[in-house]
Amino acid sequence: MNKLVKRIVIFMVVLFAIGSWTAKAQKGTMAAGLNYTLAFNSDNSFSGLAPKFQYYLSDVIRGEGVTTFLFPKNKNAYMDIAVYAHYLFKLDEKAVVYPIVGVGLLSWSTTAILDRDLSVWPSAALGGGIEYAFTDKISANAELKYKIASGSNASNFGWLSIGVAYKFRR
Repeated sequence: MNKLVKRIVIFMVVLFAIGSWTAKAQKGTMAAGLNYTLAFNSDNSFSGLAPKFQYYLSDVIRGEGVTTFLFPKNKNAYMDIAVYAHYLFKLDEKAVVYPIVGVGLLSWSTTAILDRDLSVWPSAALGGGIEYAFTDKISANAELKYKIASGSNASNFGWLSIGVAYKFRR
């Protein structure tokens, strides 16, 4: 686990050091999309869907809100509500890479239905992603994050996501 966190931090430092390669999305641009997510640790793996909303705070900084619903498995169900920040580095006219930092609430239920057996933990995430724009409005992305949940019986997970998004302006 610690090696993964160290690698993610080194990856983020390298990306920030290459500050001249920045994406140029217009401030105020928004995007809505859907990710397919695989959450995994040494004991379990879960898959699910994650609707997301993105807002470009500047030409290179993007905020994102995501609610991930992991499909029930062995009478366990997870839901994650999180906000992330991305710093965009332009690779070419259509591709960007970005480090990810975020915070959220991870909930877990032992009955596969979010009810009175619900446990909720604060969480933090580090990771990175890549996005490819097929058109000015439609893009695809892939992300790898490490989620650290705090609390008794909390589990840390790796999160691998692929998804699509539609960009728009008000």
